[in-house]
Amino acid sequence: MGDHQSRDHSFNLINSIYGAQMLFVASGTLVLIPLFTHFDLNVTLFTAGLGTLIFQAMTHGQIPVFLAPSIIYIAPIIYSVKTWGIPGTLCGLAVAGCLYIIVSAIIQIHSAQIIERLFPPLVTGPMIMILGLSQVPMAGHLVMGKSFDGITQLIPQYSAVTIAIVTLSVTVLVSILGNGICRMIPILCGIAAGYLFSLCLGIVNFSPLYQAQWIAIPKFVMPQWHFDAICYMLPAAFISIMTHLGDILAIGSITNNNYLKSPGIHWTLMGNGIATGVALMLGGPPNAPDSGVSGAAAFTRQYQLSIMTWAAIISILLSFVGKLGALFQTIPPPVMGGIMLILFGAITVVGLKQLAHLGDDLTSPRNMAIIALMMTIGLGGMSSKVTGLDGLSLAGILGIFLNCFLPVSQEKYGVGILVYGSMMTDPGKEIIANTLTSIPAITPFNVEYARKSKNRSNAPVLVPVSQGGTKVRAKILVMKSHVSEELACDFLYRRAINFVEETAIMYADKDNHKNSGLEIQYLKDFENVAKVFYTAFTPNIENIVNPTISPDDKSKDLAYLAIDSLNQDTFCMQRDGIRCLIDDIHAGIKTPLSDFYVKEIINRASSANDLNEARINIARQKHIYP
Repeated sequence: MGDHQSRDHSFNLINSIYGAQMLFVASGTLVLIPLFTHFDLNVTLFTAGLGTLIFQAMTHGQIPVFLAPSIIYIAPIIYSVKTWGIPGTLCGLAVAGCLYIIVSAIIQIHSAQIIERLFPPLVTGPMIMILGLSQVPMAGHLVMGKSFDGITQLIPQYSAVTIAIVTLSVTVLVSILGNGICRMIPILCGIAAGYLFSLCLGIVNFSPLYQAQWIAIPKFVMPQWHFDAICYMLPAAFISIMTHLGDILAIGSITNNNYLKSPGIHWTLMGNGIATGVALMLGGPPNAPDSGVSGAAAFTRQYQLSIMTWAAIISILLSFVGKLGALFQTIPPPVMGGIMLILFGAITVVGLKQLAHLGDDLTSPRNMAIIALMMTIGLGGMSSKVTGLDGLSLAGILGIFLNCFLPVSQEKYGVGILVYGSMMTDPGKEIIANTLTSIPAITPFNVEYARKSKNRSNAPVLVPVSQGGTKVRAKILVMKSHVSEELACDFLYRRAINFVEETAIMYADKDNHKNSGLEIQYLKDFENVAKVFYTAFTPNIENIVNPTISPDDKSKDLAYLAIDSLNQDTFCMQRDGIRCLIDDIHAGIKTPLSDFYVKEIINRASSANDLNEARINIARQKHIYP
């Protein structure tokens, strides 16, 4: 699923239910902050919803996240409220919003490329994993029937664990076996099952519900100037920027989008900073993208922007309804604990997905050292009393430092093959069998969907272009020492014409095979490889390389070809144009036409929310799929 789904803004009833589910997921932090810090719950709901809408506006409606109170501030807020009161604490917290905006301005001036250099998958993968795993102890406390900090036993342990198991089991089973709408809201089903089971055990505390009024205007509070509170909150503000980056990387990995590039990390920081500033001016806690909601998006594969918008709207509405707002407080801890276990685990898997981009280099001594140190420091309970940095921030700083200053292996490889697009997931048996290692790379040339592939029933495929297109993610497959340049060309040629392992077919004879549109070219001394070969097909979709034709019109041509390529053979062999586009998006490849191309295909498929559904629906229309 790609960018089109994440930007989908369909305000329908189904998405409102999904939005309610996401709000339930975020209820842990929405309720946690007021419980520990004495902030008003209704104000917290209001500012979380409003902050999410502000963030969406500032990031041009591209990032499907829900902004909830940041748990990073719990400890400093507790101390600050005791020392300077809530108005003084709000003033101190204002430094966070200001710092977000200042850092955003710096990045906007000096370009976000520095962020990409500082945070490659080698660093971001462990950061995302730490972000998920570091929250597991809190979930464990809730599962055991304890308070968030694990100090107070709220519910008998046996009952609590049983409730958590019921909640978790229903969530997993519904996600796997459920049909229709139930399968799309497994978390909500799990919460409902856990809540009902808790009612049967008689452990639901309805006191907050009885005490709350039906209509309750949020008790907004204005900040009061207090310089000491500002100084005290400054370290936490720096930490929040580090975790903000981890959250954005996490949701970007989930949706297969690089939000560091578009809308840009400067816009996400600006949006988060303004949202936090507005929240503090109204008496709410500082907000940040909620990790639990991101985990829910990964688990349910429901990450349309409209879902988060609905969650924000519902949150704002609930802030004025005392009874409904208080309902969150009646959810027993083990119910939320059972849900959080799987959600934080899902975030960890997202981090593993980032590390998978390293390929065989994952186990190189240098990379293993960086990952190992980041994970042990991030999860080992280490922190700095001098700076106030927690494990995640220390791990992030250490990872950046080590990645910048640890020497990279100077081993020079001889022959490599550059793969991008469909070849990243399926380079062919010959190439795989003769690959020594892989090196992440970016194509040094622009590519676009500018060629009809006869091996894919004329489906559009990525090829180098001289006009338009963009550089995309790729890999260099380094060949084993016995593979000569000629043999590497033969491997690549046979893969390109779909005659893998037909050793009698060689690149030198290509003219006899009527493949004049295919050239194999090479890059010299590219990414520490002496010669890197790649296929350079000639574009044959004229409209795509015509700069006078609009992207909308180009996407119509591409969608027509992709849909037309879908037949019984290509569908079964996963070689149709829609499948090719899905694979490219999953590989993190996005061209200037990708969004238009995806949208056009989905529009032509009845009742499709994403490309996978569109492919199935179109196959059914063609009587290919039952």
